[in-house]
Amino acid sequence: KATVSVLYWRRVQMSTPFQNAFTKSVAALVDSAKDQNDEVREHISSSLLSLAQKNFGAVLDVICKYLTEHKSGQTPVHQRITLLKSIRKIILEYDDEVGDKLMADLVACCVTDMTAQLDINSVWQQTACQVVVDLMCISPGVCIPYVIQQIPGTSLPHYFIMMSLSNAASQRPVRFVSHMRDCMAKVLPILGMAKQDNVRFMMADALGNFAESIHQLDSLPELSPRSKDAKKLKVDDFSEGMYTALSLLVNDWSAAKELKVRTATAMAMGKLSHVVANERLEERLPMLVKHLVMAVKREKPKDLLQALKGMTSFIQAAMTKLPSVILPHLESIWGAIFQQVVTFNGQSTQEQTDCMKNHQELMLCVEAMSMGACNTVLTFIQSVLDVKFGSKDVITRCAALGVIRHLVQRQHLDPHLAGLKNNVIAIVRTCIEDTDLRMKKTIIQTVMAMGAASANNYLACEGAEVLMQYIILHAATSPHLVIDYATKNKKLIDMGQPSLGDLKDLANSVLSLFHSTLANLDTVLWPFILEMIGLMPSKPELFYSFPMIANIICSVSKRLGNSHDFYFDFDRMVNVPRPEALITVFVVMMSQPQHLGLEVTATIVRAMEALAPLLDEPMKKGSDGSQPIGSLWLGILPEIRAYLESGEFKQDDYEEACHNLFKKTVSAKKEEAWVQALGQAMGTQLPLYTPASIPPEFMKERHDFKRVGLSMFGLVLSKANLKTFVTDNINLLVEVTEHSNEAQRLGCARALGSIAAQHTDSVLDKVNRVAKPPKAGGGGFFSKKVESGPDKDYGELSKATALLAYGYISKKANQSLFTSRIETHVVPTYLEMVGLAKSPIVKIAALVCQNMMGNSLRKCYEFTFTSKTNVMTAVISQMLVDPLQYVQNDVTAFNLLSNGYSALIPLTYLEPGCDEDLLAQLRQCMSAGICKEWVVTEEETVNEVALQKQVGLLGCAMLESSKDIVQSLVIQGDHLAPFVTDANPLRRERAVRSYITLLKQFGKQCDHKGITIDPVTKGPVELDGGATPALLNVVVKEDPKAKKKPEKKPDKKGAPELPAPVENKELSLGTIIGRLLPRLSDASVKTKYDALEGISFCIKLHMMISGHDASRALDSIKSLNGKLDYKTEADVVLVMKEVTSALASFLGGSKELPNVVEELIVRGLLDPVEDSTVAVCAILSGLIKALGGETKGQEPSLTDEECKLFVHKLIMVLGIVKGMENRSNTHRGILLAIRALAKNRPSLIFNELLVYPVPHHEDIVAVVQTIASDTGLSRLITNHCLDVLLNAQLFDHGYSSGAKGLSICASVISSACTLGEIFGTGKGAEVAKQLQAALLSSILLLISAAHEAPKVELSEEQKKKGFAACTVPPAQLVKKTLEVFVSVVYAETVMDRFVEGYWEYFCDNAAFPYATACLLAAIVHASHPSGNQDMEIKLGKEPVTVLPPTTSCTIVDELYEFIVTYVQKVYDSHRRCAMIVLGQLLYHCQESQPLLQGIINSLLSRAGIDEQLVIKLQATQGFTHIPVHKYDAIKLFVAPVIGSLVSCCGDPALEVCLAAMGTLEALIQRIVCKQELSAVVVNVCLRTKSALDSPDPRIRAAGCSLFGVMAKLSVEGTIEYTIMEPNVYGHIAGILVHVNDEEVMVRNACKQTLHDVVGYFKHSAPSKKAHDHLTKLFEKEHMAPSKQTNYDEFANEFSKIWVRFYSHRVNDLLVGTMGYFQSPWAAVRAAGAIFNGTLLRHLTDSDQARSNLESSTQGLINLMKSDKSAVVRTKAAKAIGMLGDMQ
Repeated sequence: KATVSVLYWRRVQMSTPFQNAFTKSVAALVDSAKDQNDEVREHISSSLLSLAQKNFGAVLDVICKYLTEHKSGQTPVHQRITLLKSIRKIILEYDDEVGDKLMADLVACCVTDMTAQLDINSVWQQTACQVVVDLMCISPGVCIPYVIQQIPGTSLPHYFIMMSLSNAASQRPVRFVSHMRDCMAKVLPILGMAKQDNVRFMMADALGNFAESIHQLDSLPELSPRSKDAKKLKVDDFSEGMYTALSLLVNDWSAAKELKVRTATAMAMGKLSHVVANERLEERLPMLVKHLVMAVKREKPKDLLQALKGMTSFIQAAMTKLPSVILPHLESIWGAIFQQVVTFNGQSTQEQTDCMKNHQELMLCVEAMSMGACNTVLTFIQSVLDVKFGSKDVITRCAALGVIRHLVQRQHLDPHLAGLKNNVIAIVRTCIEDTDLRMKKTIIQTVMAMGAASANNYLACEGAEVLMQYIILHAATSPHLVIDYATKNKKLIDMGQPSLGDLKDLANSVLSLFHSTLANLDTVLWPFILEMIGLMPSKPELFYSFPMIANIICSVSKRLGNSHDFYFDFDRMVNVPRPEALITVFVVMMSQPQHLGLEVTATIVRAMEALAPLLDEPMKKGSDGSQPIGSLWLGILPEIRAYLESGEFKQDDYEEACHNLFKKTVSAKKEEAWVQALGQAMGTQLPLYTPASIPPEFMKERHDFKRVGLSMFGLVLSKANLKTFVTDNINLLVEVTEHSNEAQRLGCARALGSIAAQHTDSVLDKVNRVAKPPKAGGGGFFSKKVESGPDKDYGELSKATALLAYGYISKKANQSLFTSRIETHVVPTYLEMVGLAKSPIVKIAALVCQNMMGNSLRKCYEFTFTSKTNVMTAVISQMLVDPLQYVQNDVTAFNLLSNGYSALIPLTYLEPGCDEDLLAQLRQCMSAGICKEWVVTEEETVNEVALQKQVGLLGCAMLESSKDIVQSLVIQGDHLAPFVTDANPLRRERAVRSYITLLKQFGKQCDHKGITIDPVTKGPVELDGGATPALLNVVVKEDPKAKKKPEKKPDKKGAPELPAPVENKELSLGTIIGRLLPRLSDASVKTKYDALEGISFCIKLHMMISGHDASRALDSIKSLNGKLDYKTEADVVLVMKEVTSALASFLGGSKELPNVVEELIVRGLLDPVEDSTVAVCAILSGLIKALGGETKGQEPSLTDEECKLFVHKLIMVLGIVKGMENRSNTHRGILLAIRALAKNRPSLIFNELLVYPVPHHEDIVAVVQTIASDTGLSRLITNHCLDVLLNAQLFDHGYSSGAKGLSICASVISSACTLGEIFGTGKGAEVAKQLQAALLSSILLLISAAHEAPKVELSEEQKKKGFAACTVPPAQLVKKTLEVFVSVVYAETVMDRFVEGYWEYFCDNAAFPYATACLLAAIVHASHPSGNQDMEIKLGKEPVTVLPPTTSCTIVDELYEFIVTYVQKVYDSHRRCAMIVLGQLLYHCQESQPLLQGIINSLLSRAGIDEQLVIKLQATQGFTHIPVHKYDAIKLFVAPVIGSLVSCCGDPALEVCLAAMGTLEALIQRIVCKQELSAVVVNVCLRTKSALDSPDPRIRAAGCSLFGVMAKLSVEGTIEYTIMEPNVYGHIAGILVHVNDEEVMVRNACKQTLHDVVGYFKHSAPSKKAHDHLTKLFEKEHMAPSKQTNYDEFANEFSKIWVRFYSHRVNDLLVGTMGYFQSPWAAVRAAGAIFNGTLLRHLTDSDQARSNLESSTQGLINLMKSDKSAVVRTKAAKAIGMLGDMQ
């Protein structure tokens, strides 16, 4: 290679044009590297690399010559940097092909740049240095000697000369070492001359790298031909020279003041230690230690790394060469290293991250020391951690432990630590008393490391169990301590210090690691882990680690199995708890899956199965027949575990299973000692569940554990026979119970109940003492509470425990024994406690107690409860906190009420019966239960169903206890009446259900006791004037701003005023029926049938009282069963007719029927349920006729004033009904009355309605529609509204064209709204069909006017009445009328054509023309005689005219005749609407020449002369429908219309120009005459060509789209191909570059047009391959018009196809794209550059000859050099680089 000219290396045969272009391009790229933009320079560098593919030697030669000829001061620095980087890229790419001569030239050039200045921080010289290093690594034989020669013999070399040599030695040590002698021969003599810090630093760094490369001679050399000389060398060949350098470093440079010199020297000294001879190293060892230790101590952490590396190298060398000599110096070395370890531990997290390499190097130092002196290192650590004499600093102690952790983790140190395991354990144990969390964390981490060190198995050593206990106790840290510490020490935690939560998580992770993956620790953990269970009473925090303990038991026992290591002797293992202690702990801990979780509980159960064999000998029975506990557990526990895993878990059932397990365990052995042992164990562990050290808020779940424990404690005591043992433990049971907690109270009460089964008197005595503890001092003023002993006062809440205990005692104690004690031992104490109770907890407990006692006493049939009244009075006083408060959000009050009912019901049935006073109190309780509502949180629940049932049952009990059940029923009915018609459905349901329950119970009692009832004699009370005053006094609508009247406050007890009881009041079954009738239409199905049941019962009772057969009446009522589930209002009316018929038939002739009517009027019409009021109206109508109402066919004669007053009242009632929510269906009866009035006074009624403000209230709408539904009124009202629309004043305060802020008159909008309401009726729809053309045109004109005047002006009359201004846009109101009009006139034939959201277009001024066109097209098709009803075509989306054109028909003619008069109107909105309608009618006037001519002339008249832009636009767009006519009909108009549109394309108004282009595009697509289109192609293309250069992006997009349509039509044959061809090739360049336009709309339009143009190319493709390639390209996802195009990829692919298949057009496209090099848009210029480059890339030799290659290249060069946009220069540089890819 050295003999071949550089210009012919890797040369590709190039033609002369390409050679010239290549030469110019390389030179231009090199020269343009001076560009200020970084990205441009980066692409220049990449392009040079690309051109190097053709001739890398030529590229390198040009760069080299340029750098050589242009000195550093003559060119910008960034240019030289770019060119140097380019050299580096090329030589790295072609390293194996670069010749030695070129290498020599390059290294000379780069060394010149590298040494041009003395600035060592120059980026330029650093880049040159990198290139020189690469050259030396690639060609060491040529380059390294040249660089070495630059070292002068008598002076210091340049800084970068030494740096390049140093870096080369570091990167390729074996290749470099063969030149080491020459290098050292140059360097060593001048070392002493180095006085400057920079030179010393560089020299020291170089010496270190030289030494490291020499040291590698001991390892295998690289398998490279260039490193063969290195194999002949040895380390000893350089030892003397390196010793000389080492001496200089030690004696002189190590004490330098400059930091970088010192650190580089320290690292070099360490590396040189490996190279010098042993005796020389020993000679210099003390000084080396001194200077290295000083370096480590002296430097700051950020500057320490090099010194530490030097220290590591030195220690490794010394330990290898001179292990005995280095020992005396280890203490000083350790001190320096450990001090840095301590410093690292004291840094912040960020600082530690920054210095992590320092720490790793420090640990390597410690490892190096430990390899030869491990015991010495441990001694150093022990001295730091010594409790008495060691360091007190936490960071220092953590650092020492951290060193131990690191050492035990290093496997290669295991042999060195094997004999020192006990020392390691002892050192760690000295630290466990440390309280600092940082130290604790380090201890846990160290223990984890020791456990993981399986080779030495540290934790199996003696004393390691203390460390295991340490881990477990930290894993058991209480959550409250974690939270408390985190709250109080937030700043410390934020600073990075560990929290208690971190320690807890870490300890749990360690334990998980130990038991799950480290099998070597099994014998360490077993049976040690059981000792932790024994510590639980003294260390209650172990409760939180119990799941982990169970996990460990499962894992370890599974691995140990039945091995010898698993079994042990409890007597010998004194620290392991006895079986009874294990049993009591596990049965309690397994009982709460709701808190621990099913999975954790299942683990505990598995642990119990694992422990079962240890509890006794499982397969042997005792001599007394007792069953072994182990076999018992092994039989039951798998079933419990299976239940947990079954997915059908219920906590109560599970707890019962746990109790049964424990019960069987207790009974398994018959010995009293066994029972007492279990009892003692259970009593001992009970305090651990709720220790005083844990705050109450963290003990919620623990209370449930203790509840179970207390209950099981009672179970054990119930089996004991020794009375003293039982008595003592009863006292203990009460003592350990926290009576302030509900769960513990329940557990204690259950336990006492269990004990009472065998020891009733003992338990009652203790409960009485708890309920009423004796006072110290015998009572009196000076008495005080007893603080200890069996008579201790446990506080107020202990009374709740005692009360619950009474209840459980009554359930479980002997009945005869308990009933003999209740009156004397229980009731007095109970009443006293209830009387003094203040806490709701005690009150609820009292109620629960009475419920249990009442149910127990009911089983004693001959028992008479003499204290019944006193007890029930006490219960009532406790349950009614706020007796009748309507809304209650306190769940405690609900519980009091619900538990009170539960207590009262069984007590009421006890003998003796209830007196009147007690019954009155019970009625108050019943009312409270009906009216209360409960608003509770998500966590709380109330049982509403149970409460409803309880109310009814209490009412039945009251009936039975009353002396006169008739009066009781009447009084209770009066109490229930307000709730039967209450607005709240829940209260209605409760009241009706209670009422029916009372009635049924009343009937049963009548039959049972033989009671007779007299018929009713009193009639209904007369109403004032025959009206219902309550209806007329209610305000229609409440003003939201008006001040609300204060609500009437309830009385002291919060109860509403209820009807007072009436003595000896008659029982009116009609009144009851009237109360229940509205409920037949209640929202609740249950309420309906309850009401029907009550009505049926009342009718039956009435028939029996009257002496008639009730069977027919019952059959009639029963026939309604199944019919009350109404579907429609008609169903309601039909059922009510049957009810009315039945009532009239069976109640006629008696006073009951008027009473029914009275009740319906007074309460029924105001019923809160709408369906009920409809039902009431239907029933009233029939009943009034039955009573003698109006004569059929007669109407009263009314004056005008009476009509007005009546209409006003009726509308007011409608407002009342509206205000009463969901009353719309009740309007019907009122509306019928209004219509009757309107028949006599139509004008009067209509005028009264017309003044209401718009939009009309729905009540007014209902009135209007009711009136319009009459045949005689509908046409009159419609004509009146149409007259207002056409003849009334349209705009308020005058009008001028183009004026802003116009207002439209309210009367016009009101009439339009009224029309819409009229059309909604059947009769109104018939009138609309008769006047459809006039109505449709009028409405469209009004919508157009509403867009011009978007406000509604109130009339003076409306202002006087205080009506508010309309806030709804008038267009929105009129649009609604239009929608109704279309729907009723044309029905689904038109409405079904429109897509969702279509009608909203009428509210948008811009979308109004489109919406109108769609509507007219649909209407014409629906009305056309041809019956064209293709309903598959949907309107309301583009394009507008999707329906086929039609001939003229009646509706078209009528619309034209009506609308044409508005073409010349003064209102802009009218002219605009006329243009819209006429434009669409043009589509529907085929075969009607006069109509066609009139429409076109109208459009042309406005398109040219109208002064309003929107009207000109609309007229221009109307021409698009001309092509639908036959050519003979339109041939006179096509040319002038197209000429007009083409001329409009140049209109100064941008909107007109855009509209003309759009219309022209649509028109061209519609014209089917090839001759006509071909004639205008040239003119149109001239417009589209110029449009591409328009500054407005919309014009560019429209022009491009128009041309695309023409290209598509050419493919279809509509335009002459020969005429279109030159235009396609003339446009293609512009379309291609504008695909990269800056504007999105232009890009999308160009991409769509490009698809059309490509279709043109494919249609006339030169070959099938060309067609396939174009198809494949444009089917790619990124080429879709809506996707982001990868332009560079597209340009490359398109150019490839173009060059291959359209070679005769390549030069045209090159020239075309070059024409856009001067485009005003940078994106277009960049696109032109890229397209030019990609075309050049794919040119073949023959194409190059035909194309103007040099001109294109020159154009790209000019862009790269002079364009203002960096993007363009970047793309130009990239395009030039594509020359390297030419074929």
